[in-house]
Amino acid sequence: MRDFRPRGGAAILAAAVLLAGTARADTGTVIRANNYFGIGAGVTHLGYGETLAGQPGYLDTENGNLPTVKFELGSMRDALGVSNLYEHIELSYANGQTTYNGAVTNLLTGASFPVTNQSDAEILAGRVALGKGFVLAEGLMLTPHLDLGGRYWRRNLNGGDPPGYEELYSHWFYGAGLKADYSPVPRLTLSVDGAVRRNFESRMEASIEEDPFKLGNRGNYFLSGRVDYRLPGGVSLFAETALERFKYGRSSVHASGFFEPDSSTNQITYLGGVAFGF
Repeated sequence: MRDFRPRGGAAILAAAVLLAGTARADTGTVIRANNYFGIGAGVTHLGYGETLAGQPGYLDTENGNLPTVKFELGSMRDALGVSNLYEHIELSYANGQTTYNGAVTNLLTGASFPVTNQSDAEILAGRVALGKGFVLAEGLMLTPHLDLGGRYWRRNLNGGDPPGYEELYSHWFYGAGLKADYSPVPRLTLSVDGAVRRNFESRMEASIEEDPFKLGNRGNYFLSGRVDYRLPGGVSLFAETALERFKYGRSSVHASGFFEPDSSTNQITYLGGVAFGF
């Protein structure tokens, strides 16, 4: 009588087929992936440029990679008579150096000269989101949400005149977005989140001026992708990439006789981290 029990490589193949047969999309994994406290670390690439209507190219640019840390708290639960109520809070901080290419103007003489130097940069940003998840199929959920948040960027132009000249850019934003979560197999969740937002209270404060420059409020666009794998015990590992793009409009002429030109910011962040489920 022949023995048909799998041996060696055949046994491994049989186990893989059995595992694949039992793996399936899982909505429970999606919901658990949205209930967590997470800590991530990585790098943010900042790309900033100022333009002037009627002139080609950039007046000046600021580019660099900044070490970044992010804290976030998420919840998806049945509450207030709403099933799959989605709540999310995040706070990120980046600090490092960027390369400034542009010009500096001596406020006493009015003379301008080209400058390329290293600038200190510090970015603090936060966001809260509120929405509701809709299960479209087993393991697939769409969550429309409302966003509210803000951003603060300190740039220290070390080569400026006077030395240590700082500019502080800040704005708040509001908007709406859509998040898609998909769990092809238990423990694994793939997510894409996007939002269209509008800045308000945009301003720039110069260290040598008492009054801020009021900037034009413009659109703000956000897109992110995330992979989350839940380990036994409720701890998850995740990797995330997020892209944000926004603009500031030209300010009116300041009391000092200067103005802030139009500008655009492209920011992309790469993070890896750990999330603690609850």
